[in-house]
Amino acid sequence: PLSTFSDNGNMNYILKVPLTNPVLAEPANDITLYYQKREASYVWLEWNPVKEATSYIVEVALDKDFNQKVMSAESPTPHYLVKENLPSGKLYWRVRAAGDFQRMSWWSDPREMNIYSGRAPAGQ
Repeated sequence: PLSTFSDNGNMNYILKVPLTNPVLAEPANDITLYYQKREASYVWLEWNPVKEATSYIVEVALDKDFNQKVMSAESPTPHYLVKENLPSGKLYWRVRAAGDFQRMSWWSDPREMNIYSGRAPAGQ
């Protein structure tokens, strides 16, 4: 035998479209940056804004797979000033967008940059 139907209820559904991947703008891919002082090697990272993003996560790593991160930060705007002293050598950077309801985009395509600052490369 079947039971009776349950009482009617209300259900609210809010469609939130997925966030698109950020598109990196500056610095250009495979750029080489030279710094004359060892202690200050600031780098501006910039990307195109993502619709409905409330913040962005920025990562810099020694490898393309981002297993050896040298920096990770959150930014409320589509740019970030890296004030950490990055090691000399080849580095990779990427960004992902975050939004309300715990929405996250996929990571952007990574970019390469070469840093020459008078500091020893990481791991030495």
